Amino acid sequence: MINYLIPNYPYFDMEKKQYIGSLNVNHTTLPHVSEGEYIGIEIRREDGSLFIEMPPLVLAEGMKPIQIVDHVYHYPVVEMRDRRPYYLGVISLATIYQFLLNEFNELDAIIENSYDGLYISTPEGINLRANPAIERLTGIKQEFFVGKSLSDLISMGVFSDVVTPKVVATKKIHSTIQRVNTGKETLVTGSPVFDKNGELYRVITNVRDVSELYQLKKDLEDVEKERVRLENELKQVNASILHDNLIFQSIEMGKIAKVITEISHLDVSVLITGESGVGKEVIAEQIHRMSGRKSTGGYLKINCAAIPRDLIESELFGYEEGAFSGAKKGGKIGLFEAADKGTLFLDEIGELPLEMQAKLLRVLQDQEFRRLGGTRNIKTDCRIIAATNQDLTLLVKERKFRQDLYFRLNIFPISIPPLRERKEDIEILVVYFLEKFNKKYNKNITMPYDMVTLLKRFNWPGNVRELSNLIERYVVLSGEKEIIRSYVQSVEYATIQTSEIRDLKKTVEDFEQKIILDTLEEEKSSYQAALKLGVSQSYIARRLKKYKLDD
Repeated sequence: MINYLIPNYPYFDMEKKQYIGSLNVNHTTLPHVSEGEYIGIEIRREDGSLFIEMPPLVLAEGMKPIQIVDHVYHYPVVEMRDRRPYYLGVISLATIYQFLLNEFNELDAIIENSYDGLYISTPEGINLRANPAIERLTGIKQEFFVGKSLSDLISMGVFSDVVTPKVVATKKIHSTIQRVNTGKETLVTGSPVFDKNGELYRVITNVRDVSELYQLKKDLEDVEKERVRLENELKQVNASILHDNLIFQSIEMGKIAKVITEISHLDVSVLITGESGVGKEVIAEQIHRMSGRKSTGGYLKINCAAIPRDLIESELFGYEEGAFSGAKKGGKIGLFEAADKGTLFLDEIGELPLEMQAKLLRVLQDQEFRRLGGTRNIKTDCRIIAATNQDLTLLVKERKFRQDLYFRLNIFPISIPPLRERKEDIEILVVYFLEKFNKKYNKNITMPYDMVTLLKRFNWPGNVRELSNLIERYVVLSGEKEIIRSYVQSVEYATIQTSEIRDLKKTVEDFEQKIILDTLEEEKSSYQAALKLGVSQSYIARRLKKYKLDD
């Protein structure tokens, strides 16, 4: 405010009818003033009688001494030095008014925009002012709150308690926890305000919604829990990537990994079952890698469905020179001989011809065989791991698979669930395949989370192999989202061949999943999807949860 001072202010000489001289430190009265232009500490009439006395504005003591007087347009300002007033100049009343207005507006803005509730009351408990936050906390309009006594508000059930009486009684700040009628729990703090005589003048009460603080605390705790969960999940994922071969994070695959760990070092036959593309060969190779046979022999594999019936015997057991026309000179060793001290993986074992099943059974029982056209027995020490996507028990009933061979192979059965039943694995598999194919094609393609979510909604009839092929295509085409969208939407499940049905309940569930997912993709909301399908929204939600599609 000192910047607005006018140090030398001239006064009007009535006799000379002009402004002359200026106020200085020696002036305490103004002998001559002009009508409408009054100024001074003391203003006297021409006869010397006192017209009005105005106390000066003492610098650094604020605005309290100011009196609004008619015809007074400038106010003297003094600074106390050695307990004596020292004249500094004058300031216009308009400047003082604007200064006070700015101060008031700033204070008013602070009160009105405070997120905490604020109300000002008299020591008797009458509310003089309240800010808009009070309405948010109590549900009572701001204008209704003003003028009410706190005792009335308690009787109306707005507050369960107030701090004003305690502040009045102790003349000190007081805080308490109270519940307002909106159900919110609040921290209420009352602060005393005293006048210049030291008497209690007002009580200012601050109301803070601690339920929001509790929620913030809970949110922070939830964030911390999520951080810990993600850390544990990351550890689990890291532990799940065994030799860059077996990749999972689902509970179902975790159980299989535990079984693999327990049986890998045992020389027992293993039968792996599951749909095409679930990763049966990956499991077989993992068993070999974790066994002692990795250091003593190789890992060989044969697809029994891919070898012609007249060649499969020579592939498995080899042949002697001259065994048949076109036989190589010196003969050829078979897979059983080559896999000695190692592991032989028989994929699609259900496609093995019955006559070969009998020969395979003898090898498993006697640990020896003869080459095609040979006369001597050859010892073999190879571990057999078989796999199939067929129901061997059904084939046994239909006499298409030998029961004794089934029991010999099925010493340790491992059933791999389809990808649609372990969708938790999709995200980590996507990460794995992205890294694999980025490295292969020298790219750096990433996948947005909305695309991962879309992939997790897909049913994956081709399982992990199908997912791998799609991610490879996505990387090759430089991360084009439409590749995934069009693929997911184009795969048609609607045509179901009854000859392919093995489990009616499972087939119906798969078809229901497809209908729900297609409708959700089309309608964009569960409400609209339910309306279109003629079911309730809760039915859609229950089915999504049942099929693990709700994330």
